[in-house]
Amino acid sequence: MKEPQDKFESLLASLNPQQQEVVLYTSSPQIIVAGAGSGKTRVIMVKIAFYCYALNVNPEKILAITFTNKAAQELKDRLEILNLSGVNSGTFHAVCLKILQAHGNYIGVKKPVVYDEQDQAALIKECLAQLEIDDKRTSPGRVVEWISRKKDELEVPQPVAGTKDYKLHLVYELYQKKLDALNALDFGGLIMKAVELLTKYPDLRDYYQKSKYTHILVDEYQDTNTAQAVFLKLLAGDNRHLTVVGDPDQSIYSWRGANINNLLHFEQSYPTAKTFRLEQNYRSTQAILEASNGLILHNLQRKEKNLWSDKTDGEEIVYLKVESDRAEAKKVAEILIENNLDGIPYCDMAVFYRTHSLSRSLEEILLKRGVPYMIVGGLPFYQRKEIKDLLCYVRFIINPADRISFKRIINTPARKIGDKTLLKIESAVYSSGTDFYTLFKNNYGVEGISGHPRKVCDFFIYLIDKYRPKFESDEHWNTVVEELIEEINYISYIKNTNTDEKADVRIDNINTLVEAFAEYQAEHENASIYEFIDTLALRSSADDLNGKQDKVSLMTLHCAKGLEFKLVCLIGMEEKLLPYYKDIEDADEIEEERRLCYVGITRAKEKVYLLSASRRFTYSGPKYSLPSRFISEIPEEKLKANSRPQKNEPARYFNVNYYPKDNHFDMNEFMDEFSVGDCVYHYDYGKGVILGGTGYGKNKKLIIQFNGEQEPTVVMASYAGLSKLDEQ
Repeated sequence: MKEPQDKFESLLASLNPQQQEVVLYTSSPQIIVAGAGSGKTRVIMVKIAFYCYALNVNPEKILAITFTNKAAQELKDRLEILNLSGVNSGTFHAVCLKILQAHGNYIGVKKPVVYDEQDQAALIKECLAQLEIDDKRTSPGRVVEWISRKKDELEVPQPVAGTKDYKLHLVYELYQKKLDALNALDFGGLIMKAVELLTKYPDLRDYYQKSKYTHILVDEYQDTNTAQAVFLKLLAGDNRHLTVVGDPDQSIYSWRGANINNLLHFEQSYPTAKTFRLEQNYRSTQAILEASNGLILHNLQRKEKNLWSDKTDGEEIVYLKVESDRAEAKKVAEILIENNLDGIPYCDMAVFYRTHSLSRSLEEILLKRGVPYMIVGGLPFYQRKEIKDLLCYVRFIINPADRISFKRIINTPARKIGDKTLLKIESAVYSSGTDFYTLFKNNYGVEGISGHPRKVCDFFIYLIDKYRPKFESDEHWNTVVEELIEEINYISYIKNTNTDEKADVRIDNINTLVEAFAEYQAEHENASIYEFIDTLALRSSADDLNGKQDKVSLMTLHCAKGLEFKLVCLIGMEEKLLPYYKDIEDADEIEEERRLCYVGITRAKEKVYLLSASRRFTYSGPKYSLPSRFISEIPEEKLKANSRPQKNEPARYFNVNYYPKDNHFDMNEFMDEFSVGDCVYHYDYGKGVILGGTGYGKNKKLIIQFNGEQEPTVVMASYAGLSKLDEQ
């Protein structure tokens, strides 16, 4: 068996010249523009090994920041092979949490509880009620999103009466006060508090810059937000051993705060930085890469690169235009079945779409055809009700100040505690200036809380007294959790409130959770229960993806990033779906939509199918669409199509006698605004030419030949939203 040093030297020798240059460079900060499938994770791993084995850097002084927990774990697994398990790796949020756990007391943060989106929404709902803002008109989820974007920019609440977002700032202000009182942090707060800590304490900042982390590597830098970029600058300082890896062409998360300029203008923050490019792709065929390269060249916000592959025998991308969403679903099922019979496992195939709503028809057809599938990016495992319930029990037991968890579990299972009684309990705790446990432990005279409510409170005191010492001792957590589940009769509750089938699924999930407690404790020596609970709060849906089952993966394009499959189908390739209708008027948003399409195509190793439907059925009836502009932007010779959309081709102009045979019909009245041959623009169909019409008044219809459509379309003139164009 090779020694770690030998393995490192073998790995270094296996890299291509571009990759080796990246690994061996140490003279200044470096930015690596790494194309899709270019082996960046391998390069990061070998660079870390180079620091340790060639430059004798202590692994504990190396920090690798990744975009997901899954990526961090993958890097850890690879480094263990090289005997480098001491390297620190994790997401920005995990790194900030670790720093705050160690030094947060400097700014009043002690053993913080991490609130996920469900917890945030529950607290926001509480704030809205206190401020007497209707949560039906002001969605808690949207407020959470608004506050998150403010925190991404390191903006604090500034309620100024009369300004546009005055009420939102009021909610933000109250929400932050409640978080502070609960010693809780949301995801944005983790970054903000770490920035505050390192800004206020220069000595601590120097310790992290010069002693704690001397070599820092950051993956997926194009997906960082402003707050994360500021945090990195504070953490790294002028460190010449800073490496960031990213690809502007795969920046697809601006809607959740990602700032592509962090990567595009990296050299402005680090003037001595040197740029490297990884352009050899090890995933896809040359045909796929030439098509995706041609597409992404239409973007202006990017760093130039040209992906290539030595896999030169691949098939062209296939574009299929079908009549309807149902026909699209049937065609996808045929493609999946045929390729499965040809030897591609279902688990190596994926169907991507812009929004989850597009999966409905597809799921129905796949079920009928017996094609196994799974939805990726739906409700994450740790957000499922039964899992969240039990985690809230554990959270409250180890931290009785966690009021959000208490509100969730006090009536789960049902304990006949009404809203008014719950409000009394909360008010008593709040006015006492202490936590639930301290108030109720030995105080039997809490005003307004007696009889049954008092017994319920005493039961929770009993749970804390019994189980908190168990969780904080050397006992196996899984055994403690199993005992707790039995104590609260949770399995009976699941069986009594669900069908047998659903109960079985939920119980299987509970068993999986118990296993997770056991696994974490076994894999992390001397770990605390507090660390484990916070780790779960930082998980994402991507971390729960299980590729072991032989099922087709159905997911949105946003979920697809970082994955790869032999065969990929992109459905809904239509204007107002991809690009999405909300983004169609904004040049920057169009570029991000194009990047989404690019990401989808470059997930494929061997085969890509693009599909568009002429009409889709919605709740309001059929909706007609034009093929996506992105299809026509792919080089024509790289696209095998059954019906190729024409790029910038004018519509065919011809007159058809559609006029009614009616002696009373007044042609001047009919064509009071438009004339046959007029070039017009329709908000759904785009450009077209009027061929004729029928009817008049409210019933007037126009017959229009729209660009890219094979047949003329009839539209109601009063609802068409037509505008006349001066030129054709």
